[in-house]
Amino acid sequence: MEYIWKTDVNKESVTQVGGGGTHYLSIVIPIYNAEKYLGMCVDSILSQTYKNFELLLIDDGSKDSSPAICDEYAKKDARCKVTHKENGGCSSARNMGISLAQGDLIAFVDADDYLDPDMYEILIDNLDRTGSDVSVCGYLHEKESAQPNIKESHGNELPETIVLTEKEIYDSITRKDNSIEGMVWNKVWKRTIVGEHLYRNDVAINDDAVFTWEVLKDAKQVCYCSLPMYHYVILQSGIVRSSKVDNYLKGVFGYEIMMKDKDIISETCYANLCWQYVVWNVTSFEQLLLQDKPDRKIYEQIKTNIISKREYIKIIPSKQHRIIAVLITKNYFLARVVVSFKRFLKKLR
Repeated sequence: MEYIWKTDVNKESVTQVGGGGTHYLSIVIPIYNAEKYLGMCVDSILSQTYKNFELLLIDDGSKDSSPAICDEYAKKDARCKVTHKENGGCSSARNMGISLAQGDLIAFVDADDYLDPDMYEILIDNLDRTGSDVSVCGYLHEKESAQPNIKESHGNELPETIVLTEKEIYDSITRKDNSIEGMVWNKVWKRTIVGEHLYRNDVAINDDAVFTWEVLKDAKQVCYCSLPMYHYVILQSGIVRSSKVDNYLKGVFGYEIMMKDKDIISETCYANLCWQYVVWNVTSFEQLLLQDKPDRKIYEQIKTNIISKREYIKIIPSKQHRIIAVLITKNYFLARVVVSFKRFLKKLR
């Protein structure tokens, strides 16, 4: 049964823990051509009220000034530890960070995002007081051109912290309200829970979700505070906007990995995974149609995937995806998809 842990914070005691640091936190940042935002990101971490951490700056073969920026921070602050590697992608950079981490806690941050200064202090305090394996907070979407939206202190007025037991963790990942979601960066993880888990190289876009899913199999308890302390900057050049269809299909594969755990999750959780799976297949289909020579075999596979989960289409909120609204209204493959398919056939001729 899900229960509520009342967050009744004594700020003085929390600050004492945060300043001294009863835990050693390893913070991993994968970096690739992030010169525009890297300074803002690192500064928000070095300004944390929780001081006992190492900041692992993993330069993934950047071609801009990011490597030099990393080296400069390492000269200024001994907590910054820089690793330069050949480009291998975000997952490989995070995996290197995991292998280098010395802390009993671990956290991840994207190089173009930033944090409120007491984020780790609050998350670690929640972790200790609830006896959880993972501590999670809310987040805000920020526009690329916007000024940093940092709240300097959250004081004593914190929302209640929801504590999730084993059976409730996966339900929370896949629901919309009070969801811990599948990202890694709004969380502090016990190193013992991460264990030997690494990012898979056969999953793209949804690699965060699969990593989170696999690690949480070992978690007995997770705590969640809805306070949005992580600022996720939406870049116009982000991976989801520029990826090719094969990366979207790897994202689809990520959902197939999670759906294999049908026997250990609730029916509601499985249903949520299924309709998200349909959405990703439709998105892959859109990307396929953008190609000069769409592959008929890929189309047939996407079509088969959607049909295999057609009973879940009816529960998909139309606001989530324009094409899904079409799928709902007319026997699954409605006007938009039919038109797209005709366009696809025309291209094949």
